[in-house]
Amino acid sequence: KFDNEFYSIEKKLPDHPDYSLLVGTMRNSYGDRCLSLGVRKDWAEKDNIVFKGIYGYTGEFFFDEFSKCGDEGIYHSFKNITGVGFAPYIYHAVQYNFTHYFGVESGIIFPSVFVVSLNWRF
Repeated sequence: KFDNEFYSIEKKLPDHPDYSLLVGTMRNSYGDRCLSLGVRKDWAEKDNIVFKGIYGYTGEFFFDEFSKCGDEGIYHSFKNITGVGFAPYIYHAVQYNFTHYFGVESGIIFPSVFVVSLNWRF
């Protein structure tokens, strides 16, 4: 519905295997490129199913490519209040891993954006 495109790279923390750091980019609903930075927490895991949360920042950054993210929508509302165009992302999902390298997940970005995604790990 929103035509958003999100790509990220995650790295698990060696000392805390339930946590990952992620950096990524997305096109928001208005076609603007945004930077995403976040932390992932695996809350529960059983067999091939993982319940996880991602808590992050998606918005403007000082590179020109990401400078227009706060021009419209919720990003613009935050820009009017804080001076920086961004949105805090709170995402919870259930992921099913078909193999060690491939999984499918579905979840909700607070308060009401439904997400389905594919995951490749290497």
